[in-house]
Amino acid sequence: MDKYLKEGKNLVKTSLKKSPDAGSSPATTTPPLSPTQERINGNLSRKDAKKVTKRRTLVHPVFYIKFFKGFITFFKGFYLSINTKEIRKTYFETLKIMLIMMASVYLALTLLSFPVMALMGLFTKLGLGHFETIQIHFTPLNLLSKIAFFIPMVFIGVLRYVLPSYNEDMFFNVMASQNKQLAEFLKESPVVKQYPFSGYMIRFGKMALFGGVVYLFSMVPYIGTFVLAASNFYYAYQPLGMGMSFILSVISLHPSLKSHSAYMLKALMASYSLGKELLEVYYCRVPDAKQEIYINRRFFGWLFGFSIISMYVLSIPYVGISLWGVIQGSASFLVIRILERNKFKEDVQHDTSIIHLFGEQCVTAAEHHKVF
Repeated sequence: MDKYLKEGKNLVKTSLKKSPDAGSSPATTTPPLSPTQERINGNLSRKDAKKVTKRRTLVHPVFYIKFFKGFITFFKGFYLSINTKEIRKTYFETLKIMLIMMASVYLALTLLSFPVMALMGLFTKLGLGHFETIQIHFTPLNLLSKIAFFIPMVFIGVLRYVLPSYNEDMFFNVMASQNKQLAEFLKESPVVKQYPFSGYMIRFGKMALFGGVVYLFSMVPYIGTFVLAASNFYYAYQPLGMGMSFILSVISLHPSLKSHSAYMLKALMASYSLGKELLEVYYCRVPDAKQEIYINRRFFGWLFGFSIISMYVLSIPYVGISLWGVIQGSASFLVIRILERNKFKEDVQHDTSIIHLFGEQCVTAAEHHKVF
């Protein structure tokens, strides 16, 4: 644990820079990023990204077969992860710190909501109206429930930019127990995709601002229903597909289903983002951006099944987020299975639509029954 605390102190000073300082903690397992190194197809447009491979979303029956695979992969990976000695040791060391972080989130919400609560209470006492409903909406517990699904993403973002070696260690410790050759190959591969901490904060700020504006407008009579429906479609169109985003929008128009639609949107979007973040240790080493897009699209259901159960586990009050290291480790098992399945399609079935993936040479082709 001292390793990560020391690294955090070193990196937080330079976290706003685009690339890590060469003088940062030698304990980190992240290979240095060469200033001249560029990722192939790093600026691929959304239109071109769709041409990489087909994607089966929630409206396709095939999606649910792959979705079930994701569930199975999660439980097997989770079991392997908790049976890894290094993971168990780190888990107990970081549990206390993570609980303190969760308490800090609640305290921050309390401080942020206090001015609004006090103002509404003052208006009520002065007879200017009854604001009990608004006060209920701004209670810390209610606000916490609104963002519960996204707390793991904030925590993951901090780890990614401030303590990168934590995710790396969890990921590679489990991978080495299953495929040492692949783990060593990826460890020695240079990192070709990194983002400045400022970029993460800007993206998070935009998302929080957008969510806050939509939430406030959704409380306006008559107009609010249509605002929520439009925002659902706009927010979910790219990641979830037109079919699912349209369904969520239509559901949100019905008053009795409005809350269910909002819950589904939060769960689906949080799962989608989490699935990509869990594989970032692998993705940041993939030299061609097309391969990352290929995995996210072709194995969409598989990733979604894995990430949605991960998201619910991480959202368990107080202790869920403490399991992040275990789940990050289990994500390496998912990478192995995806590479095995892709290799089987490429080498055995000779599927011409397959793209050769980074690290695939380190695994053996596996059929469905061998994968599970």
